Amino acid sequence: MRKSWSVYFLGTVFLLISCGPSTDPKPVKLGPSQIKPQISQVTKDEVLPFYIFDSKTKEKRTLTVDDLETMEVVTWKVWDFHENKTIDYTGVVLKDFISKYLPGKPSEITMIAYNDYASKFKPHHWTNFNALIAFKQDGNYLTLENKGPVRVIFKLDQNAGRIVDGLLPLWIWQVKTIEGHYGD
Repeated sequence: MRKSWSVYFLGTVFLLISCGPSTDPKPVKLGPSQIKPQISQVTKDEVLPFYIFDSKTKEKRTLTVDDLETMEVVTWKVWDFHENKTIDYTGVVLKDFISKYLPGKPSEITMIAYNDYASKFKPHHWTNFNALIAFKQDGNYLTLENKGPVRVIFKLDQNAGRIVDGLLPLWIWQVKTIEGHYGD
């Protein structure tokens, strides 16, 4: 007779609990759909705010989905290379966001995630490519558990080839802070 264990995923922590003796000799395998977080229905009031910092003015502002929804909102059907499927993302075009919230042509944008991962964007990233600051996925608001409050995606098709290699590190999610830099 062997002892069975239950494993629970709690955010970034796994909890292993002994459940006593078991007569079931077969281990249970979980498929990807059983362990991926599911997009749940939440209201925009439940979505965390994020911050924008302008290095020129030294101003730090708090932004919410309400702020983004005052801009032109678009929905793009995008091949998500991380999820390996087509997803409808809703948000605001990155270059429009920069024009509104970081005027003065920044030389670089740094996006910092809740886990301190950072991506640096140069002007050609927001002028030459279709980039979106997304706050919805398949019609549902993003939360921290499903890569929100906002994330950056690029409108590429499944056959984008080598261009994807340079852009994949810029597909940042769980964005906490967006910093505008002006050659400082």
